[in-house]
Amino acid sequence: MLTRHPVLSDLGFIVKTGPLKEAVEEFTRLVQSGQLSMVCYAYPRQGKSTVARHLRNQLTASGKMVVLWAVIERDVKERDERGRIWFDLYRGQDRQLTVQVGNIYDALFNRTCSEADRLGTDIVLIEIDEAQNLTIEKLAALKKFVDELREHELSPFVLMMAQPEILARPEALKKKLLHDLVDRFFTEMFRLRGVRPEELEAILEYYDTTEWPVGSGISYTCHFLMEDWKRGWRLKTQAGAVREEFRKLTAQVGRGNDEVGMKYVVAAIRGFLVAAKANTDPQVSLDNLLVNAIRRCGLLQAYAVVGDAETDARRHRPSKSKGVPA
Repeated sequence: MLTRHPVLSDLGFIVKTGPLKEAVEEFTRLVQSGQLSMVCYAYPRQGKSTVARHLRNQLTASGKMVVLWAVIERDVKERDERGRIWFDLYRGQDRQLTVQVGNIYDALFNRTCSEADRLGTDIVLIEIDEAQNLTIEKLAALKKFVDELREHELSPFVLMMAQPEILARPEALKKKLLHDLVDRFFTEMFRLRGVRPEELEAILEYYDTTEWPVGSGISYTCHFLMEDWKRGWRLKTQAGAVREEFRKLTAQVGRGNDEVGMKYVVAAIRGFLVAAKANTDPQVSLDNLLVNAIRRCGLLQAYAVVGDAETDARRHRPSKSKGVPA
């Protein structure tokens, strides 16, 4: 239960944007067509973890499939690298982890089968966030788990949420003649796009119409701008200005498109609402506060430091450098 406003929490709310809808539709299509896996990759802060959380919550609540999930940490030193994937998947369901690590595979397998029986389903979703950190050992262990679930007459589907560096993995695996891992996990690659300019108005309207607490009659915008709200001010009416400022930012980035990561949109609106609520200077207009918040949303700063992750991944040639999953 949230104790502070959703706008102030990174995990406070999910806006059903076009990118989210497209990812869910592609996931559904692949599951229904009998595929075994999907890689969903995106730039940092583009919303892949939000998509993963949305799918996990929706499918868990529906009771139509068993949902296992894990976040794969980078450079975790483990004696048994294969065993780590069982630990991660089991820990995702049971934070107390009462089962001894030595028995974790059997515990996970038996629990998955029992849950499938309880729900009356044969579908098992295995959701892996930060999947670019999966080593060869973990991929091989995951393949074993999937194969044994299938032998048990279950239908597992592996959803990998990853940074763009995952694009370099198929070629690296093929160079090691591990074509079975490529075939199993990397044949369906889906790019989670950013928010397009024409979608910004609907997102702003979400702030104007979504209430917190639910049923209170107080929208997100109203909560932070009560007096302006009473005078008829709405975020939705600022869509043109918001589009123009984000257009300027994406032009500076120069990726060749005008998409904006949803996290940057959220950061900009949060920054604006917080600044507007705290503002006591009548000479500072809401328009100026909004423009400044967009310019400070972090998009340019991130690009200056990180660069273009997708382009870098496509240019990457596998090497034995430290830090690259082998």
